[in-house]
Amino acid sequence: MQPAQVRAKQKTPEDASRTPRECASALTSFGKQRRWSEAVSLFYDVPKHKVRVNVILFNAAISACQKAAQWQHAVDLLHAAGNFRVQPDLVSYNTASAAFSQDGMWEHSIHLLSCARKQALRPDARTFTAAVRGTIRPGRWQVAVALLGAMMREEIVPDSFVYTSTISA
Repeated sequence: MQPAQVRAKQKTPEDASRTPRECASALTSFGKQRRWSEAVSLFYDVPKHKVRVNVILFNAAISACQKAAQWQHAVDLLHAAGNFRVQPDLVSYNTASAAFSQDGMWEHSIHLLSCARKQALRPDARTFTAAVRGTIRPGRWQVAVALLGAMMREEIVPDSFVYTSTISA
């Protein structure tokens, strides 16, 4: 085992109690290890350590939930943004949308795409990729084709994954 892996396994919420950078590092480490519950606990404890929650910490916590296929918790965090005076950015919406798409919940991914637009955020290829990915499992090829068309109308260049996913749906 390499030294970085050993350090990552030894991360605890106390390790992240000093600076925003250390908190972000611990959240990212928990996410990579799919230790979503520890990431969520740390995120909610950050203010107790006199560290200001910012969008980077927020996104790292959502990402930890997404990587562990915990869409409920990813969305709970997204809804809690206002409590921390954090404005979700496109990464926030894309990451939560990806969590939905892992379970084939394409409707929720599309809803988040709409929410991002209401926040004056311009969807990108990742936004559409998450939504298209959500159509595969339920076999909603019509939705995948419509999303591909929307990408093209918005002059967003689809990547090979979007084309492959659309065909797979």
